[in-house]
Amino acid sequence: MLEAMQKAVFCGCCAALGLTLAEQILPAERFQKQIRMLFSVLLLTALLKPLTNLKMPEIASDIAGAKAYSEEIAALADSARENAVRESARNALNRELESRKVPCSVKEVLLHITEDGSICIDEVRITGNLLTGAVYLHEWLGADIAVKEWKEGDAVD
Repeated sequence: MLEAMQKAVFCGCCAALGLTLAEQILPAERFQKQIRMLFSVLLLTALLKPLTNLKMPEIASDIAGAKAYSEEIAALADSARENAVRESARNALNRELESRKVPCSVKEVLLHITEDGSICIDEVRITGNLLTGAVYLHEWLGADIAVKEWKEGDAVD
C-alpha cells in the first residue's frame, strides 16, 4: 500500500511538471483550456494507476474476517452480560429470602435478555422448603415464573 502511494505521488509530481513545461513551451492563450484538460486527465490517470493495482479480494477477505471476529466478540459480550444478570438476580433473590427468614435458597435463575434489553426470567431453581420459597418468589416475580426444585445434578452458573 505504501509503495502504491509513493508511486501515485511520484506520477502526480511528474504530470504536474509536464503540465508546467507544456504551458511554457506552447502558446499560452490559444490552447490553454485544451492543454489543461489533457494534463488533468493525465494527472488523474497517473495518480489512480498505482492505486488500482491493489488486490481488492484480499481487502474483502480481511473485512469479512473482521466482521466474523466482531460478531464473535459481540456474542461473548452478550453471554457475559447474561451471566452477570443471572448471578445478580440469584444473589438479590437469596438476600430477600434470607431477610424474611425463608428456609430455602435460589441455586439457579434461568433467564434471557430480549433484543430491546428487557430481562425475562423463565425459571428459578431452589433448594430447601420448595412450597414456602415458591410462594415468596411468585409474589415477587409473578405467578407465571416456574419455580422448581434444584437437583444435585443440575448445573449452577
